[in-house]
Amino acid sequence: MKVWSRWRVALSLAASLIVLFAGSLAFNAASDAERWPGPLDVIRANPWYVLLGVIPLAILAVWPVHEVSAKPMRHPPMRSWGLPSRNPLFTGRSSELARLGVAKMKGDGISVHVIRGMAGVGKSQLAVEFAYRLPATYKFIGFLNAERSELLAAEFASLAGTLGVHTSGNHVQAVYEKLTLSGRWILVFDNATTARELRGYLPAGTDIGNGRIVITTGARDWDGLASVVDLAVFNSAESEEFLTRRLPLPYSELCEIADALGNLPLALEQAAAFMQFSGTSPDTYLRLIEGELEQVLDAVDVPDYRESVSAGLWTIARERLKGDLPSTIQLMEVLALLAPEPVPIDLLASQLAHAPPPLNAAAANATLWERTVGAAVRQSLIRRDGDHLIVHRLTQAAIRAHMPPDQHAKAKAFLYRALTDVVPRDVYGSPPSWPRWRELLPHVLTLCGKDVSDRWPREQHLLLELATQYLWTIGSGRQALVPARLALEISEAVLGPDSPQAATDLANLGRIHHELGLPWSAKPYFERSLAIREHVTGSTGKEVGFSLVALARVHRDLSRPWMALALGLRALRIHEDIFGPDALQTSFVNAVLASIWLDLGDAKRGLVLAKHALEVQQRCWSENEPRIAAMMILVAQAWVSNRRPDIALPLAEQALMLNDRNFGPSHHYMGMTQVVRAAALDRFGRTADALVAAEEATRILDEWSPRHKKASEAHDLAAELRFRLHGRVTPERG
Repeated sequence: MKVWSRWRVALSLAASLIVLFAGSLAFNAASDAERWPGPLDVIRANPWYVLLGVIPLAILAVWPVHEVSAKPMRHPPMRSWGLPSRNPLFTGRSSELARLGVAKMKGDGISVHVIRGMAGVGKSQLAVEFAYRLPATYKFIGFLNAERSELLAAEFASLAGTLGVHTSGNHVQAVYEKLTLSGRWILVFDNATTARELRGYLPAGTDIGNGRIVITTGARDWDGLASVVDLAVFNSAESEEFLTRRLPLPYSELCEIADALGNLPLALEQAAAFMQFSGTSPDTYLRLIEGELEQVLDAVDVPDYRESVSAGLWTIARERLKGDLPSTIQLMEVLALLAPEPVPIDLLASQLAHAPPPLNAAAANATLWERTVGAAVRQSLIRRDGDHLIVHRLTQAAIRAHMPPDQHAKAKAFLYRALTDVVPRDVYGSPPSWPRWRELLPHVLTLCGKDVSDRWPREQHLLLELATQYLWTIGSGRQALVPARLALEISEAVLGPDSPQAATDLANLGRIHHELGLPWSAKPYFERSLAIREHVTGSTGKEVGFSLVALARVHRDLSRPWMALALGLRALRIHEDIFGPDALQTSFVNAVLASIWLDLGDAKRGLVLAKHALEVQQRCWSENEPRIAAMMILVAQAWVSNRRPDIALPLAEQALMLNDRNFGPSHHYMGMTQVVRAAALDRFGRTADALVAAEEATRILDEWSPRHKKASEAHDLAAELRFRLHGRVTPERG
């Protein structure tokens, strides 16, 4: 379109007025006036010269020209072929665009750039945006579908016809020769497979130049062959901006949606489309993807994408792998049933002999196993991070959505066997096993799910029971409630509600509630567990003794010390008859009885029982055993009650060091130890140091379970110390 700039319009008007005025003067030069004022006399004396000088100026002023805007072009200034529409809501990726822009061509040659990343990460969108930001010096851009080589052949044939290239020979070379003669150009190969398959369609020969090649791919074999830009999922700021431009929602809700979808751009686009299309609220959408992620991903397709979200993430890659390494398909189906957390490679590699075919063939062939993993890495389906494999949660959901039921069952059976073989069994007394449990826990919980398995209930129950023990041990009681409840549901459904295993699961639930400071909630579980055990083994069985000890602790925390004492003494008789008075099992009963006698004010009897229990445990366990620290705390508390802080404080310090080494500085055992340590320091007259310990105890125990009895003790002690030191009960606020 031809337009005039502002200065040319002004110049045109001025020149027109001068021409009219000069012409008027020229035709009136013969007037009677002998002289005109000022510069007008020059015009009077030389009218025709002035007129001839102004006419070219007027012609130049009114000549229409193209205006070049100072703003960035909103569309490519070149001829294009196959280029998709620009995304008006394109978000972020500034560093990636800068890297593509910085990679200049050397002279008149060819530069090759690869945009690499997993499916759904926005590779094609980045290539399109880059094309629209190219300067006007580029004369042509082509956008080709490179999913399969046969498609590319047809694409080049069509492109040749568009460019006016007529040849019966090689369309590819002819197209590049035509582009080279036409000026600067760029070709985008979208969704390419591997470097090997694309090599025949890249420019060859020294006579081809003036161009750029941009390749979008998930393959990992381009390093060393091109300038590679690795594209990751959005960061949190980009996800927020992306969703804010589509959904008028509060920041916190946008963050929850982005986190739930792993910040994958394609999934965020689908989420926005789904909520706009259906009017779904963020809370409802989050509940849907938590329970029905696979169905939600296929509910609404994203415009300008050739496949649904789940299809784009998996089905294309699956077709490519079928003829190459079908064992990789089986590997991905196995990984899809685990948590979207790093998966230890040895979890799978050590159990390959039990894997479904064709993955089991890798058990006796280390090279095949490495190729199997490598194929998934090359397709950007997974990332390999040291000894772990990482797969995006939406890739997992897409695979699950397209898994045949028989393959799903085979993969799940393999994982149940693999996990039950590798998870550590000794949880509480073995701190070295906790790092292993930390990395396996999310996969155990994901595999076991929230419902009773009808095929693998025993394996499911074992994993849930061990997971409960681990979570309870590290102080995550609230998290432990979920697997503990499902374990009880399994034992009741499979073995019966009055089975010994159900009694054990009831006791585990009671222990968790008790540890959380809920003795009134724990009491029914322990009572039901006791009733089952008395029915199964009689009133004097060893399991009955354990239930009596647990109930005694509950009644003690419910401020019923005499009831607790009666239950504890009954448990003591049972354990002494079965195990003997100096047995480890009997020491647990003596520890509970010691705490009860201390509550009743009999400090001497409590000290005797506590010391005897500690001696037995030190004889049976190593000095680093975590459970010894709990016994040390009880003995230190007994010495404080007997007014011997000189003996109590070193014991409390030793227990504090042991708990810190085994559990870390924020574990609730550290808080309980600090309560006893604060009491010992106070007895020593070190009130200021005691207050510091008491306040640290309140901080730790409030974060863990503010309703626990020990948390109340810590608050009371801190308030008393604060009053004695500063004359106030509440802490000073900064």
